[in-house]
Amino acid sequence: MKKWFCLMLFPALPLTAQAQRDSLPNPQPAVLTPDNKVFIRNYMSRFQHGMVNLQKDKQILMSYFDQSLAKNGIPKELKNLAVVESYLERRSISQAGAAGPWQLMEGTARGSGLIVSDSLDERFDVIKSTRVAMNLLKFLHKKYNDWNLVVAAYNAGSGRVDQAIRQAGGSNIYWDVEKYLPAETRSHVKKFMASSFALDGHIPEPGRPRSLATADSLAMQGMLTEPVTASFRLDVIAEKLDLTEAQLRQWNNDFEAALAKDGNTRLVLPRDKMPDFVYRKSEILKASIEKNITEQANHENEP
Repeated sequence: MKKWFCLMLFPALPLTAQAQRDSLPNPQPAVLTPDNKVFIRNYMSRFQHGMVNLQKDKQILMSYFDQSLAKNGIPKELKNLAVVESYLERRSISQAGAAGPWQLMEGTARGSGLIVSDSLDERFDVIKSTRVAMNLLKFLHKKYNDWNLVVAAYNAGSGRVDQAIRQAGGSNIYWDVEKYLPAETRSHVKKFMASSFALDGHIPEPGRPRSLATADSLAMQGMLTEPVTASFRLDVIAEKLDLTEAQLRQWNNDFEAALAKDGNTRLVLPRDKMPDFVYRKSEILKASIEKNITEQANHENEP
């Protein structure tokens, strides 16, 4: 039974060749079971056409969600809580009564200061409903410290997740808690995983490499973080964002080491620079890769 929210799957990018292969990422601290792998592969295959179309049709909304998540220090994969039930349709209403792009339940919306009446329903307001969703996601992550449990609570309600955690002996690791959750919620989390893997080739997990608590601390200093993968270069980022490389390295002193070790890290930027980075992320990655290739070619041609 749904409480608070009804989740929505919002796959944001077309499937990559990597995402179509049989192998799946091994999220820490547990490896996906064979059944979960099959579910995720089948789901991604089934909705590939829809993912491509959604990327084109909802580009402006997706960009706004990216910026909102970045400003709040939340992994961008969490925009995939725009689920198949509403498919990012602003006027969507579920059978359970959840409404708007983030499928907010009436009680949650009113408790967060939104107006829900016969004449006005601010759950349909993209900006206001997104603000409520961001606050709820941060609250749930502070409580559970596991993004998969956040997704589960977003779907089933935190009371149901709390009960499952107690049944799991107090563990706050999703894989320990999963079997005690309703089937609908387990399915919902797997849909989220599928969309996240299609988007970035990995699933958000606690412990990568900066926690939300650190992000909150940085936010107090006027800084935000954004997940990045290997191939991004600080010199290219600095050039594109009109920053000095020295400034950027001061904020990201372990950047190259973290990428070399884990293949991903979080880029730290001033609040006013982050929206520009998020908007131009693909362009910056492309420029970084091209510079890496050029330098490698020059090195090979040296006598």
